[in-house]
Amino acid sequence: MLAAAASAAGSEQVRIFASDDAYTSSTRRTTAFGAADKLVVGRSGAETRVGFVKFTVPAPKAGARLTGAELRLPTEGRTAGGVLKLARVADRWSQTSLTAANAPALGAVVATAAARPTDTVVKFDLAKVVTKPGIYAFALTSTAADVTRFRASEYGSASGGPELRLTVTKTTTPAPTTPAPAPTTPTPTPTPTPTPAPTTPAPTATPAQCAATKADDVTINDLATVTSALTISGCAGTASTTTKVDVHIKHPYRGNLIIDLITPTGAALRLKSASATDSADDVNATYSVNAAAYQRNGGWKLRVRDVFAGNAGYLDSWTLRP
Repeated sequence: MLAAAASAAGSEQVRIFASDDAYTSSTRRTTAFGAADKLVVGRSGAETRVGFVKFTVPAPKAGARLTGAELRLPTEGRTAGGVLKLARVADRWSQTSLTAANAPALGAVVATAAARPTDTVVKFDLAKVVTKPGIYAFALTSTAADVTRFRASEYGSASGGPELRLTVTKTTTPAPTTPAPAPTTPTPTPTPTPTPAPTTPAPTATPAQCAATKADDVTINDLATVTSALTISGCAGTASTTTKVDVHIKHPYRGNLIIDLITPTGAALRLKSASATDSADDVNATYSVNAAAYQRNGGWKLRVRDVFAGNAGYLDSWTLRP
């Protein structure tokens, strides 16, 4: 999970991508932009837009500690210049529901960066801010009289969107441990319950034909975002408040994964968040989500994002019952 992206003597670089990213608009205060593939920051006429990013920093390996952190934001097109300011904010928000009306208040500015028009990546030194494992959330503002666009995690390119690059330095060599003798009879280890907890599908009034399954074995490369699409047809009305999504993913470290259900309108409904402490294999779960604001009929997608470096897997199959 803490794989090296680049190494030096006694240290390694660990790349972590945002678990949530979005922006808000001062003139469209109740609109959520979390599904957009860009983060827009700055002013355009009377409208001011503020970017938000959130990261989950895992604990370093035994015998190592965090010694550096740098936030990297890949740009989309030329920047608007000016100074970009990064402030700490509370982490109790989600990209699916964040708006200007409910956004957390901006705290103290922790880093600044001068935006040059030719920049392809804007960097912030956060070595004094990100010093231990935990959840870190930031807001991004600009002093420029125009907007700057950054690639969000939904952009789908090799850039991966907002990235927190950690420097992890080896401090000690852990003492070798003697493995315990293998038991004569293997004892199965219970699989930890995923978060959110899977639910057992209960009988519903949804017609049997209002379900579809996609089993296309989509490869989930390390630090990649993939989608799988299916279509619901012949099912009038809106989806259920307890829409069921069965997900089956083969992956050696399921805590790396964020899973969203994408509605026919493009809205993202969070099914599973990443967890730095969930080291179990695979995802075999049924998630329940409120999709009553959307029509059953149409094209739905399952989006899977690998946000921690070190592992790859594949989406085996998924079933939607709206």
